[in-house]
Amino acid sequence: MRFTEAMAHLAVALRDPLAEYTELLRAVREGIDDTLEATERKLSRMAAEEGHPFDWGGGTFKDLLRGKPGPGGGFEASPAVLAFFLTAYLLDCPRREAAAKALDMTFAASAYFKSAPSPTTWIANSPIALQPLRGKKGEAVCARTKQRYFGAAFVALLSDRALFEQVEEIRVSADLGAAQLLFGDYTTSSFYTPAYYTAKPGTCSVRLFYPDIIRPLFDLINPSEPATRAPARKKRLLTAG
Repeated sequence: MRFTEAMAHLAVALRDPLAEYTELLRAVREGIDDTLEATERKLSRMAAEEGHPFDWGGGTFKDLLRGKPGPGGGFEASPAVLAFFLTAYLLDCPRREAAAKALDMTFAASAYFKSAPSPTTWIANSPIALQPLRGKKGEAVCARTKQRYFGAAFVALLSDRALFEQVEEIRVSADLGAAQLLFGDYTTSSFYTPAYYTAKPGTCSVRLFYPDIIRPLFDLINPSEPATRAPARKKRLLTAG
């Protein structure tokens, strides 16, 4: 499916004007400049060193939202593309900042917390927060998606039907620099950017997203495999002896 078609599905599902997604796509695409590419390379190198290399859907970050011009051009709405675009959509920030903040949130990491420092008790000190798993190098990993970073966890739930069915809500706060997955059994997994640790107490903006709203789009980018019929048995011809 081409991403232009996916945007049309998003506009219908989320009841937004299609122009909002077109403008966001333009802003995010323009925001992926040389400086942001350098930042992405640094973050990707860090992720690889931790043992969690980030996959942009088989392509590069620079070309993530770019396709061939002209008839038959464009680019596919892969889970990696959709996850990054939806992350930008969920960030309550000026469009000119969307690409940079979406990249920052993509690499928001799972973390261990005994208690939550103010001002983020809403996200880390919940009695239903899942304790992260311990990775091979001692790093925190989301207990459900088995991913270190929010972006990879988002891609996983947009790729895996079982995970998609489990996630009830996604919460993203650009102000706090944090994201959270809320599962159907009322457990949560949280991810944090460096800005989270220096956030000052006060009110913050949190945007909510309910994945079930885009179930038809999920089905289109993850088509079910057609059932295969068992081969028919050959008939044996009996001849009179």
